[in-house]
Amino acid sequence: NAWASSIITKRTNVLCLGVSRPFVPDMLRSKNIKSNQLSHSASGIDQTTELIARNVITAEEGMNLVRCLALERTNDTLAYTISPETNLCAGPRHLKANYKLDAFNSLIEKELKGVKFRQIIVDYLDASDYSCITRSF
Repeated sequence: NAWASSIITKRTNVLCLGVSRPFVPDMLRSKNIKSNQLSHSASGIDQTTELIARNVITAEEGMNLVRCLALERTNDTLAYTISPETNLCAGPRHLKANYKLDAFNSLIEKELKGVKFRQIIVDYLDASDYSCITRSF
């Protein structure tokens, strides 16, 4: 949060492992849809439902998007997400990586240098093997 030094805030960062968060502006561009063509211009559940109905995002991507939006809005938090998906139009706070690999810690130090996390959330459905988590953190 480079801008945080000039703005007084209690905003914190949360790292969501196994969560892919679609970046809506890029997803709309990929489908040649302008944001003013949406019935729901504000990000949230209504817009996400519309994006799923229009096949802009999948139901799983929509679920992850709503989870991140809710986390950010109710906790004054920035949600950073990590997943190995390569076909996702991801935003600036998403890292395409596999947190189950041994090299994950060095990748985090390189890619998210200086970002401190108040909490790490592991997607239950993605974390069938918890040994990777205890090994990494």
